[in-house]
Amino acid sequence: MSQGTDRVRRSSRSGTSGERMVRPPPGLSLRVGRTLGVTSARRAAILAVVVVALALSVAAPLQNYLGQRADIAEARAERDALGHQVTELQRHVELLEDPHHTEAQARERLRYVYPGETPYVVQLPQRDPAAPPEQDAEPGDPWYTRLWHSIIGDGR
Repeated sequence: MSQGTDRVRRSSRSGTSGERMVRPPPGLSLRVGRTLGVTSARRAAILAVVVVALALSVAAPLQNYLGQRADIAEARAERDALGHQVTELQRHVELLEDPHHTEAQARERLRYVYPGETPYVVQLPQRDPAAPPEQDAEPGDPWYTRLWHSIIGDGR
C-alpha cells in the first residue's frame, strides 16, 4: 500500500483480515466537543438564529397564502349566491313571458277585467285608530275563559 492512504491492512495474525483507522499525525489533534473552534453553546445559538430567520422568512408568504385562501373561499361563496340569484331571475323572466301569468298578475295587482265582467271589491271595515283596543280577557287567562268572555260580551 502507498504511504498516502489513511487506512492500513491489518496483518493476518488473528486470522481475519480487516481495516483499521490510522492515527492522525501528531500536528493534527481532534478535540471532542469543538468543531471548527465553535463550542456547543455557540452552535445552539447559531442554530436558534437560523431557525428564527427561517421562521421569519416563511411567516409573510404563509400569511399571504392563508389570506388568499380566505379570499378565494369568499369569492366562491359570492359566486354561488350570484348563481342562485341568476337562476331566480331566469325563472322570473320565464314567468313574465307566460301570457297566463301576465293575465293573472294584471287581474290581481291592477284589478283589470275583461269587457263585460263585473268586478267586485270587498272591503272590510277598518278599526277606528282613535278607539282603544278591545280587552277581551287577561292575557294569563286560559283560552276557554277568553272564548266565554267574547261570547257573552261583558267587556273584559
